[in-house]
Amino acid sequence: MERAVIDILRRKFKVKFDDVLQYIYCNFTNALTPERQNVLDILREYAEPADGDKWRLRKTVKAHISKHDEIIESLAQIGAKFGFHIWIGKREQQKGKLSKYVSPKFKHKFVLPIEDKLLEQVENIDILWIKKDKVVYSFEVEYTTAITEAIGRLKSIPYNAKRVIVIPKEGERRLKRKVEYLISVGMMNQEDVNALHILFFDDIKSVCSANSLKDFEKVLKQLTLKMKGLQTKITAFK
Repeated sequence: MERAVIDILRRKFKVKFDDVLQYIYCNFTNALTPERQNVLDILREYAEPADGDKWRLRKTVKAHISKHDEIIESLAQIGAKFGFHIWIGKREQQKGKLSKYVSPKFKHKFVLPIEDKLLEQVENIDILWIKKDKVVYSFEVEYTTAITEAIGRLKSIPYNAKRVIVIPKEGERRLKRKVEYLISVGMMNQEDVNALHILFFDDIKSVCSANSLKDFEKVLKQLTLKMKGLQTKITAFK
């Protein structure tokens, strides 16, 4: 729902709350229809008041949206440099400029030895690094708090692979709270969290300057240490 609110703010620049509600109610029907207050809370998080009864995207959100595509592009370039086949998520390919990074073997059809139901999820992950028809690294670049779906897509890879969430540094605490919640309701376990890695937006330049996969791994390892505080809490939930 966060993405839907951001979408209408991006398209209309300034928008009334009632217009946002109408858009959300048209796209999230029946059991999916959110409470009015929930929509307002999301609007307040990503937008600021403008011209009395209207709202517009916060500048920081605009900056993160711009970086989103740049980061996917950078990860595609470094992955190709390290000899991986590259897959860009179907939604991201619709933006045009990112589709050029899809490896030739996937240009006509995305095929991996994964059952169809899971493959539908996997093919929507922002970017994959693939070798010998197996996902080795998977990345979701998130500038909203709506990471539950992103984690779900990453979990759909049915074998061990590095699962990386790329977020703004200021989103780290929100990510931890979200993961803690998913653990508490049984949607994540110790194994899921151990497979989850983090990169921050500001670290992408360092990642792109890595001369080897080993150097890249060092960056991931340093960032996963920032999640150590969660490990104790995870154990407590078990």
